[in-house]
Formats: sequence, C-alpha cells, structure tokens
Amino acid sequence: MPEPAGAFRFPPVRELLDRLGVRLSRHKSQHFLRDHAWCERIAESCELTAGHVVVEVGTGLGNLSVELAKRAGEVHSVELDDAFDGWHRELTAQFPNLRVHRQDFLKTDLAAILPETGRPLVACGNLPYQITAPILFKLIASPLRWERIVVMVQREVAERMATGPGTRRASALTYKIALEYDVRIAHNLGAREFFPPPRVDSAVVVLTPLASPLIDSPERKKRVCDVVSGVFQHRRRTIANGLVLGGIVASRETGEAALAKAGIDPQVRPEKLGIPEFIRLADSLDGDGGAP
Repeated sequence: MPEPAGAFRFPPVRELLDRLGVRLSRHKSQHFLRDHAWCERIAESCELTAGHVVVEVGTGLGNLSVELAKRAGEVHSVELDDAFDGWHRELTAQFPNLRVHRQDFLKTDLAAILPETGRPLVACGNLPYQITAPILFKLIASPLRWERIVVMVQREVAERMATGPGTRRASALTYKIALEYDVRIAHNLGAREFFPPPRVDSAVVVLTPLASPLIDSPERKKRVCDVVSGVFQHRRRTIANGLVLGGIVASRETGEAALAKAGIDPQVRPEKLGIPEFIRLADSLDGDGGAP
C-alpha cells in the first residue's frame, strides 16, 4: 500500500541521486534545491487548495512536484528527460493526483493534457535558464486562464520582469507580461541553495492577472506583442528605426506616420514607452502600413 501522502518525506538530493545512479549535466541545467523547505515555500506561494489544477514545468527530481501534489487537486507535470522515469513512477504511486507527462513543454498542447473541469489553474516550475523566455511566452500567450503563475528564474530575469515598463531594465518580456499580469518577487535564492550550484543567483516570481486587462482581444494582444518583439530586437535604436529594423513596417515614412498618429516621439527609445503607448502604436498600425 502506498504511504499516505501527508507522511511522505522527500529524501536528501545527493542521497537520491546516488541511489538512482544519475550523473548531472550542466547542459541540461540540472540544479536541484538542497533544502526541501524551499520547495515547500514555492508551493505555498501558489496559494493552492484542493480545487486547483497545477501545470508544472519540468518534474526534475519531483521534489517540488510532491509539495504541489500535497496541496492541489491535480498536478500535471511536463518533463522531457526520462532519466528519472523509475523514480517518477514511485512518486506517482505515492501521489495519485500527480501525473507526469513525458513531453517537451514547448511543444505540449497544454489544454489537451488537462481535465475539462473548469477548475482554477496555476502554473509553476523551476525554469531552465536557457529557455526561460520561451516558456514564459508560452504560458502568457496560452488561451488558458491562469489564476497564478509561480516560477523560479535567474535573478536578473526576475528583476527585469518586476521592474515594469518604461524603465531602463525593461525588456520585451517585461512588456508582454505587464499587458496581463502584476509581478512580484517572492523569494531570492543564492547559488549555494542548489546542488550543484549554478553560476548565477535565482528568484521566485509570482504573476497575478490584472483586475482589469489592458487588452480586450487575443488578436489585439498579438499585434501589441509583435510590435514589442520587433522594436526590442533593436532596443538601443530609436522607436522609428526599431519599427523598420524589426520588420514591423516597410518604410521609415510609414513608421513615422503611425508614431505621429499614436502621439509618440519618433526619437524615443523603446524602453522609454509605457504600455498605453505601445497599445496606441499597435492600433495605429492595424490594417494600415504594417510590413508585408
């Protein structure tokens, strides 16, 4: 008989890795939390109840997965690497509400792996440093409505996410998140909290949907995000140059006309603009002057 979930104690990371005979790879961004208490804190940041369904990005050793499973109704954890497959089967035997999907998260149809229950959804995970932005873009672009997104990322990325639009540290990711979410940094973790320690520090960020969305349709949101992506490829150029170099408009004249219509100085740099300016700019380009 499986041990009751409440009595389950996760083994020390080094001991478990030795038991499984696994050699870690920096190429795979394999850095595991030494202190299980951090997994508990991250799971607590999700504010889960038995009514929640969680999508976890990357199962890894499953130390965060089990804490999510203790608190939520269902946990659907997506993991491509099969190195811990046997151990994952042990965990799912202990926690019947935990399911591991052996898939590439970036290629996974999230709606297809979830039950059609209408229950509140939360996304959570310790994101690989190399693909943090694509994973976050996938989550925020998803048609699924997240009650909360709680992720651990490189501290520098967390600070960019939380800095807000219109600041020097803002990036395309900052703006795309700010269209729909408030961001706060819940925890900071030094490199020594992990085994093996990475070369950078980390942070846990919590994304909560805005009470009043700034965008009223998926199509309009996509237009704004396309403009943001294009000009932030050339963030040190003026917004007028960025529109052309980013492939948003076919000519500088078209870009300047759209900027004038939106009431934006063509000489300003992208990170000086706020969300309302980017929305006006995208609207001014809608159906009139965008690049073919």
